[in-house]
Amino acid sequence: MNKPKVSTAWKNAWKVWKSQPGGSLLFLLFQLAVRLMALCPLLFLAEPKLRWLALLSPVLLALLVLPARQAAAETMQEALRGQPLFSPRMALGGASYKTKLVRGLKNAACILLWSLPLIVYTGWIVSYFLPKEHVVSGDGDIMTLMMQLISFGGGNMDTGILYLALIGVATLLPVAFGAAFHSGRRHEWALGEKRLVPGHRGYVLQCWLMGLAALVPCLLVVGGVAADYVIRFLDALHSMALGGLKLPSIKQRILPLAAGLVLLGLPALPLRSLVTAAGVSELKGDAD
Repeated sequence: MNKPKVSTAWKNAWKVWKSQPGGSLLFLLFQLAVRLMALCPLLFLAEPKLRWLALLSPVLLALLVLPARQAAAETMQEALRGQPLFSPRMALGGASYKTKLVRGLKNAACILLWSLPLIVYTGWIVSYFLPKEHVVSGDGDIMTLMMQLISFGGGNMDTGILYLALIGVATLLPVAFGAAFHSGRRHEWALGEKRLVPGHRGYVLQCWLMGLAALVPCLLVVGGVAADYVIRFLDALHSMALGGLKLPSIKQRILPLAAGLVLLGLPALPLRSLVTAAGVSELKGDAD
C-alpha cells in the first residue's frame, strides 16, 4: 500500500479546480447563497421590536448550511472522479436530509468544543471593555477604553493592545486546529462511511494546511490593508491629546479590501476545500 502524499492531493485538487472554472464559480455561489439565506434574519437587528427574530439565524444555519456542507463533500468527491463539480446533487443527492443534518450537528458540536476558549475570551472582552454604561456615543467612551487598555498593559496602551491580540490569537488556534482535525469527516461520510480518517489525522491536517496556501494571495492583500489601518488607528489614539481624535478613513481601504476578497479570496475557496477532499479520496484508494 502506497503512503498517501499531500502533493498528490494538491495536484488532484488543482486539476479539478483548473479544469472547471465555471463549475467552481457556480459551486461557490451556491454555497454563498445558502449561507446568506441563513443570515437573513440578522436584518431584524435593525428594528428594536423585532430583534428577537434574529435568533432564527442560528437555527437556519443548522438546517441549511450543515446539510449543504455534507452535500458539497459528495459533489467534490464526484468531481475528483471526473464528474461536474456543480450539480443538482449539491441539494438533493446522496444521503437523506436527516442523515446530513445529524452528521453536520455532530461535527458542529465538536468544533464548538474547540471554540470554548474563544467564546470565553469574547465574553470577557465584551463584559470588561464594553460595559453597558460605556456603550454610548462620545469621546468619553474612547477615553474610558484607552484607560482600560493602559491599565491592562501595566501602564502602556500599546502593550495592552498587544496582550489582547496575543490572547485572541491563542484562542483562535484551538478553533483552527479543531476545524483541521475534523475536516475529513464529511468527505469520509461522502465516500461510504468507512473509517478512513482515524489513523491518518496527521495526513489530513497537512492537507487542510496545504489548502490554506490557496488563500495566501488574498491574506497578503487583506492583511496589508488591515495592518495599515491598525497602525494609523493607533497613531490617531496617541495624537488624541494634541487635537482631538481623528480616525483614519476606511473609505480609502474599501476598494483594495474588496478586491482582495472578491478577486483573490472567493475563487480560491473551492480549491482550498478540494485539497482536503482529494486527500481523503487518496485514503479511500489505499483502503481499496
